[in-house]
Amino acid sequence: MTPTEIYQNQQRKKGTCIEYRCTSKAHPKKAGRCHKHYARYFKQKHPAAYAFQRLKTNARVRGVAFNLSLQEFRQWAKETGYLDNCGRKKKNLTIDRINRDNPLGYHIDNIQVLTNGENARKYYAFEAKGLEYPSQEPEAFDSMDEMKITSDEMAF
Repeated sequence: MTPTEIYQNQQRKKGTCIEYRCTSKAHPKKAGRCHKHYARYFKQKHPAAYAFQRLKTNARVRGVAFNLSLQEFRQWAKETGYLDNCGRKKKNLTIDRINRDNPLGYHIDNIQVLTNGENARKYYAFEAKGLEYPSQEPEAFDSMDEMKITSDEMAF
């Protein structure tokens, strides 16, 4: 028996979260869990929907248009392998808008997968220096070296 199962079998205050040692108020529509534990549960059970919702929320907060459906996002994530290697480390994958000036914002034709390191170099090469993004899509470059970024410029 896991600690959570043991805790569920013990006496607990009515209306509290079912997770082990959590005393937060449970939400009636979230399977007896508090908001924090339901978010963790949802992320584990539905990784594509969780990533989609997070991307959509962040786009709305930044004021960027969002024109993706969950079905399109799932198909794109499966083709690119995004969900298998997304994260916050340098070599993990992130979603990048190819053309930031595109009024469509996050659209299936305007997103690509980059590593966090490549995305940071792209930002530094253009925005931090006050340059405009190239009219050529980054996918058209064979490597980040063709973007004319020297190692001295990449040193943060």
